[in-house]
Amino acid sequence: MRKLIFILIVLSAIMVSFGQQKGKLSGKVTDAGTGESLPGVNVIIKGTYYGAATNINGNFTINNISVGNYNVDISLIGYKTFQYTGVEIEANKTRQLDVKLEETVLTLEQDVVVIGEKPLLDPEETQSKKTISKDEIDALIVENVQNIVTQQAGVVTDNSNEIHIRGGRTYENAFLLDGVSVQD
Repeated sequence: MRKLIFILIVLSAIMVSFGQQKGKLSGKVTDAGTGESLPGVNVIIKGTYYGAATNINGNFTINNISVGNYNVDISLIGYKTFQYTGVEIEANKTRQLDVKLEETVLTLEQDVVVIGEKPLLDPEETQSKKTISKDEIDALIVENVQNIVTQQAGVVTDNSNEIHIRGGRTYENAFLLDGVSVQD
């Protein structure tokens, strides 16, 4: 009998230690000016890996949060970031957090410089291509697509109206007009 009571006490202690208390955070995010729901708002609990994004109705829910006090950041591009401090999560309870975000003007505080480089010669590139814009075609005096192609560097035609590009045969080349083959 003593062994049975001892085993029950040990099992109870183990179950209590594994049954950590968790809480939940949920709420709704709306526009402060219009009152409309805001979808896609980021709700992040600082210092944890917990977070959520609002659904189409502006609602969010974060489950299984350990009991304690947290700071919560709520942000969306085009709106001021809102931070709640000391949000208390209690065991087996849902903490409701409704937020109204204010619009803000996006400004760049620093200059953004983008530099793109392409090597002059790429040894992995085994093909050559030439794109001709509408403006270039308008400037040419041509009657058909074949005349446009034959005016490019490295292109020759023979008596049978076959086009040879850089020594290749007619069947070795691809001609695309707006992404559609015009081979034949």
